[in-house]
Amino acid sequence: MSPPPATGAQVAILGAGSLGTALAAGLYRTGRSFSLWTIEDDVAESLRTYRENVKYLPGIKVPREVRIETDLAAAMEGAGYVLFTVPSHVVREVARRVAPLMTPEAVAVSAAKGLERESLLRMSEVIASELPEPNKTRVAVLSGPSLAPEVGDGVPTGIDGAAMDPEIGRAVKAAFTMKRFRIKLRKDVPGVEAGGTFKNLYAIGAGICDGLSLGHNTKAALLTKALSEMILCARALGGKASTLYGLSGLGDLVVTCSSPRSRNRTLGEHLGRGHKVAEVSRGMVSVTEGVDAAHCAHALAERHRLRVPLAETIHRILEGEEKVEAIIKAALP
Repeated sequence: MSPPPATGAQVAILGAGSLGTALAAGLYRTGRSFSLWTIEDDVAESLRTYRENVKYLPGIKVPREVRIETDLAAAMEGAGYVLFTVPSHVVREVARRVAPLMTPEAVAVSAAKGLERESLLRMSEVIASELPEPNKTRVAVLSGPSLAPEVGDGVPTGIDGAAMDPEIGRAVKAAFTMKRFRIKLRKDVPGVEAGGTFKNLYAIGAGICDGLSLGHNTKAALLTKALSEMILCARALGGKASTLYGLSGLGDLVVTCSSPRSRNRTLGEHLGRGHKVAEVSRGMVSVTEGVDAAHCAHALAERHRLRVPLAETIHRILEGEEKVEAIIKAALP
């Protein structure tokens, strides 16, 4: 197997949504070469003209040294690390397009959160299935409490990382670690991805609590039950319970359920105030992964006969089969 790319190898960030833009802004440093790829011409124009992603992450400046590309081949030129920050539902399509452009030494890094709806495959599995043979085991994941505006602002942030190959994991940690962006390396790829996936659906539940003005006691009960259900889902995917007590599990759950900057919590808050999913989603420019995560948790529970009543209640609320007040009974013991 080829050795991992050097620490200073070029990074191609695929997806100029809020997270991709934040990582381009927060992780750039002298001596590093970054490209940021987007399919949206208006986003590219905004970044080139103002060095700011007005659509998805206003107020955060992206250094002029970061190349903004709408051509995937141009973005991938010379890339040692290919960082996926696109929404989960387009990861397979992007990985398929990227596959012929990757060198045998390149490493794919997934920061996408979710499962593939039809197959319930994790994002690293989706990416690996589309890559050529030399790259299939050169896949790593990053996940944890990393609100995009704070990452872009350089707020001290800690996340989890994991890889199929320990050497690849160490290389990714070295390549992406900054003074204020630290990575805890774990051996549990499924567990790290599970935490980043399922916390989003529980954030919708936490937002419903906020919309109903239920107070902190109810939300604390919800978070406690959410963590126990996340552990069940992680185990069903092959993950370890201990990983869910770390940054990619409990850490991400806390920040996503409590921050006003969390899109999924905000969606839930609107639902708690009586709005419908469709009308709220139409007004949000960024994807709320929690809706897909609720569907996937429901499907996973059916497949593995898991008892996850809180996840099931949130799923039924999103489907219009339950009133939002059902969250109270589901959250409490």
